[in-house]
Amino acid sequence: MEEYGRELDLNHLGKVFLTGHPIFDQVVDINYGTSILMLDETFSEAHKLLNILFKNYGMPRIDRYCEVVPYSSLSMSEHVLAVGDQPLSDISIAVNDLRRSFKNTPFIHTALPDMIIKNDPDDILRLLMAWQKSIRESGTVEFYILPKGTFQELERKILSVVDGCIEIRVDHTEGRFRSYLKPIRCCKPDFHLKEFQYTIDKGHLLVRWEERFTDEFASFDHEEITRRIEDYKKNLRFLKVVPGGKTDPQVSVYDYWMLSQLQGKCLSEINEIFPEEFDQILQKIASWQIADVLRVVRATEPWRSTHANKPKVSIPVRLALGLPLWFSNWVLRLKTGKPRAIPLDAYMYNRNATLAFIDMLLAKLDLKETDYMERLLEMQKRFTEIGARETAIKHTKLLGENLYNKLDLKYLPKILRLTFNNTYNIIPRISKVSENEYLLEFRECMECSGVTYAKPVCSAIEGIVEGICGVIFKTGGKCMETECKALGDEACVFKLEFD
Repeated sequence: MEEYGRELDLNHLGKVFLTGHPIFDQVVDINYGTSILMLDETFSEAHKLLNILFKNYGMPRIDRYCEVVPYSSLSMSEHVLAVGDQPLSDISIAVNDLRRSFKNTPFIHTALPDMIIKNDPDDILRLLMAWQKSIRESGTVEFYILPKGTFQELERKILSVVDGCIEIRVDHTEGRFRSYLKPIRCCKPDFHLKEFQYTIDKGHLLVRWEERFTDEFASFDHEEITRRIEDYKKNLRFLKVVPGGKTDPQVSVYDYWMLSQLQGKCLSEINEIFPEEFDQILQKIASWQIADVLRVVRATEPWRSTHANKPKVSIPVRLALGLPLWFSNWVLRLKTGKPRAIPLDAYMYNRNATLAFIDMLLAKLDLKETDYMERLLEMQKRFTEIGARETAIKHTKLLGENLYNKLDLKYLPKILRLTFNNTYNIIPRISKVSENEYLLEFRECMECSGVTYAKPVCSAIEGIVEGICGVIFKTGGKCMETECKALGDEACVFKLEFD
């Protein structure tokens, strides 16, 4: 056991966690040192899925896995901890001891519902928050299984603490049971909120992929994709994307949005809009080109960028960002002109009209109400994100700056306050939690005014923040609303995390 811990401790900490299942690992993106909430309508299905993954696909990557269970049984081992009726402090000590003994190991927590019933929910939340540090230090990957909808208020708060979520849903129609998994935040953007039907057959986890159930990932020739990407990079200014002759059967909300933004654009222009994920987009373009979902053709004229060729951000801009907000506004307006703030009424009319159109499109799909709203909010987020990216590019050019320069994250609070102040006449409160995490608080919110709903609804603000971070700071920030006035909270609060 000690030899195993020494071998993995430094080699795997912070790296990608792989289950050995080709399709699951293609969809889900989990690192060592993270926690995942498994929301399961049945509670038993998630445990069965994880067991199959670790036992039948994990070798040799996963030598063992640990379980934290409510009560002991005849099949107990050193890898299984039964918490029983112990106080939370004793449970925490025992779990941390198990983490230290089995570093870089997956953990399955089935004791969480029992712990919630026996203890104050706020104490449970504080325990999970404290465990986040222990999980990162030990490099474990921990899955908390919770019956979906049973502890709704606490469920929402736990989602803001953990690193991601996988929802398990079982549908019973036409006399058949169909199981689905849906990754949330712990996946590549293409698969966020996308459901994958699966079945378990004779110890095999078979996922519906490219119109068939399989546990083998049939992909395009990687050498061909690599060759095309190399060709793209040599001719960025001369190639542009146009529609293909087919559609992608596995298209997600993110894919639809990305396809709509790529059409008619030169590759150099796409690089300006999505600098932090350009390599991944080129890989997607190559795959889509092979499948004829889109085509890459020679542009009639090469792309001419108007950005300045400066090696770093200019001194006047850096000085302006270090000044009080009102003075920064005045200095920057000397170069860019007075910004056009959007009156709240006009913004709401435009937003409602856009949502009505998306609503009409989604009404054609056979979706549950929760899935319907998630897709609606996801589309709203993506469209505001592209608007933020385009606006950031425009103002960077007006300031005479180089689009390819990366601004230091220490300017993040000032940039976001300037954005919301000039565009919506709102100044959020922004606090730095750690080197890679910030909290944004909106006492006034233009998104949920007059809205009441069971989940946070201000996805447009998430899109604006992520778009700004991508263009200005050249880094993939993930913004998620953790408190919302639509839920009755005093303010809309967003957690912003960087890779």
